[in-house]
Amino acid sequence: MKDVSTNEKKPNCYNKHQHKLIVLISTLDYINTKYKKYTQKTILYYFNKNLKRNGQATTTLRTLQKYLYRLEKDIKVTTNYYKHLGVNFGTEIYYHLNCEKNECHLKINQYFQEKKHSRFTSRVNNYLKDKSPKKGNVELGKCLCNKNNNIKEKKKKQIEKFQIIKYANKCNFKCKEILPFILKLDVNKNSKIKMLKVSKIIEIKLLKHKNIHF
Repeated sequence: MKDVSTNEKKPNCYNKHQHKLIVLISTLDYINTKYKKYTQKTILYYFNKNLKRNGQATTTLRTLQKYLYRLEKDIKVTTNYYKHLGVNFGTEIYYHLNCEKNECHLKINQYFQEKKHSRFTSRVNNYLKDKSPKKGNVELGKCLCNKNNNIKEKKKKQIEKFQIIKYANKCNFKCKEILPFILKLDVNKNSKIKMLKVSKIIEIKLLKHKNIHF
């Protein structure tokens, strides 16, 4: 039997689960072309055949069903059709790709990139909270809030905000959520600049050692 080509680039895949979903999309695309009707066992046969060809461990029918569910409910690249025909007739199925195969691959990659991006942002935010000076800076923040009606104080805050943004632009962050988060913190300008510096160091290390893409 002819092997199904996955047509995917391994460097764009960050874990085995992601890669298996891409292989499954290619398998479904092939089966939809080759068969008018099929069963989940048919999908499992070709899916495992392609996993072997790509040097990955084969899977079970139960795990395949979880993958099929995730493609539709989480990543939304398929529409899964099921209809029970009765005790003696079984169930008919069809897995429709909501877009072209390569676009499905792209959406899967984007889904996992966003997951990694979200986890990275969460780690940075937690780190910044742990490193942020608390007592003195909170008191200063309250003092500044009490002087919002003072024109000079407002002007000072605007200048400081501009300086912080200017420094952040020099850092050239890949993660665009860091600056808005730090700007909202109730700490002084120097603390925010220190946080930006620490954030950039963390980002460089993560990009270097974990091959994170934004």
